[in-house]
Amino acid sequence: MPSRSSGVSPARVALSEIIEVTSWDEAEATESMELMLPMILSLLAAPEPERSEIEQREFLRRRLVPAVGL
Repeated sequence: MPSRSSGVSPARVALSEIIEVTSWDEAEATESMELMLPMILSLLAAPEPERSEIEQREFLRRRLVPAVGL
């Protein structure tokens, strides 16, 4: 059975710029990826809400950016 964090490595590569900007150490980066990965996947899997691109960006800026401490 794969470990729960098996998706963390690809997520770290994809989100490497965020990790670099925040100056997270190894433990912080791993924990953050473990939290962010299910959130991102749920956003991708959920039915798309009726939002314009601007409204979607504002939603992500309000909800996701503060959650990762940016």
